[in-house]
Amino acid sequence: MASAARHERRALVVGLAGNLVGALSGIGMYLHSRSDALLLDGLYTGVLAAAGLVALQVSRAVHAPRNRAYPFGASGQELLYMLFQSLEMIGMVLFAGVTAASKLIAVASGGTAPVVELSGLSGYFSAMVLLNLALWWFYRRGWRLGGGSSDLLMSNSNTSLFDAAISAGTGIALVSSPLLLGTPLAFLTPVADSLIVLVPTTTKRSIATSKRFKR
Repeated sequence: MASAARHERRALVVGLAGNLVGALSGIGMYLHSRSDALLLDGLYTGVLAAAGLVALQVSRAVHAPRNRAYPFGASGQELLYMLFQSLEMIGMVLFAGVTAASKLIAVASGGTAPVVELSGLSGYFSAMVLLNLALWWFYRRGWRLGGGSSDLLMSNSNTSLFDAAISAGTGIALVSSPLLLGTPLAFLTPVADSLIVLVPTTTKRSIATSKRFKR
């Protein structure tokens, strides 16, 4: 049990550090590019970093000896933590979705969309994919070394793999959006950023409300 707790906390600390780096990078690239997709990516990763702090506290409580407060142990806190994380993410992605939808409505009403600076985004999204894949590997490694008993690590590993896929798809779509110019879909180019935000927003909301402890 002590070994499982050690592997779990080590993986959670690495995940917290990785998500913090990802969040700061995403927000920094948003300031550079003015892309709502980058803002969503940075905020989402920031939520994961904040949730990582809570996960560390939950891990300590789960592996602590039974006491009067938790005579049967505190393993149920893992489920409460995941519920809290899901609700937090739902609120964040809904906010991002409403923001993107309002921009689409404004453009449809005759307004103009801010120009997105695409330079440097290929490198950013490539780095985010590699970072999330590295976190996925580290979470899975900690889960295996701990005997496969940590719901926290299993859930976080699934989240990291999902984030890697979303980052790859978002990056390809955003960087490739100028290719629409000169085609019948050219009218989508000015609002491509907002459209791209709506897809991962809807997907992340669906994932957040689904069961996340499948092994």
